[in-house]
Amino acid sequence: MMSASAFCPAGISSFFQAVTTSPIPQSIEAACRIGARGGGFVIDKGVTTEVKLTSTKKTEIDVTINGKNAPEANVTREVFKLLLPKIKTPCRISVSHKVEVPIGAGYGASAAGAVSTAMALAKAFDLKMSLNQIGQIAHTAEIRCATGLGSVSGVIRGGAILILEPGAPGYDRVDWLPMNPTHRIVTASFAPISKKDIIFSKEALQVVNCEGREVLRQILIDPDPVRFMKLCRGFATKAGFLSDRLAEVIKKAMDAGALGATQNMIGDAFHALVDVMSVDSVVSSVADDFKSEVLVSKISHGGPIYR
Repeated sequence: MMSASAFCPAGISSFFQAVTTSPIPQSIEAACRIGARGGGFVIDKGVTTEVKLTSTKKTEIDVTINGKNAPEANVTREVFKLLLPKIKTPCRISVSHKVEVPIGAGYGASAAGAVSTAMALAKAFDLKMSLNQIGQIAHTAEIRCATGLGSVSGVIRGGAILILEPGAPGYDRVDWLPMNPTHRIVTASFAPISKKDIIFSKEALQVVNCEGREVLRQILIDPDPVRFMKLCRGFATKAGFLSDRLAEVIKKAMDAGALGATQNMIGDAFHALVDVMSVDSVVSSVADDFKSEVLVSKISHGGPIYR
């Protein structure tokens, strides 16, 4: 039995401007040329994917997420479908995801899962792919499944990332915010939400894209992380995403010492930029608002790796 394992960090999007086409492009080349401008934080929690191969007469795949069968794992299956022309030997493929962040809440879990799946499959089948090539497969899978637009660009690079031009790795253009080593991200989620009706709807994106374009322009004038968070909180409000309960959580975090706080894009979740000395205070201030765990993470300045 052949096996391979890869880890990809998750990424929280703080604002975005979608650059899409209708209908959703199906070719890899076309999908690699669309995506989103925006920015956010790659964190040190993410998705570890293990792939095991067993010889069979017919190629088939099964997927689990945190130990449970996952028939809903469309992005993982799309990655497999995109790589299938390169796979010459029939086999049973077992894909096991260990996900450390909430799914469907603006943490880039699908992007991290797609990248780690593509990496693990590439190693298991000895496909000899570069990281950009792996990223292009993952990005295309996200576009086709309407689960994300620019998260792959972030999680492949790491850091507090700014996506200046959209597209898959190798097609995009990125920059970074300079960060302090004492910075931490404090974050928690209420519930998953569907992105599909937003990221490919011209009507829904009209205000979002206008505000996102202006936020990116302002950030590039002065790329300070605290100012970044303030601008992103304004984006969430003006774009119509920010709910009353998230606004209240953000206020509590700020009152407890956060340097800045805003909503995950797109998710019913928040993230705060916090100096390490204020982490306990910020976590305590919001812990009672969430049924799920409040996560504390360093900013990951690396990308995906084999394990």
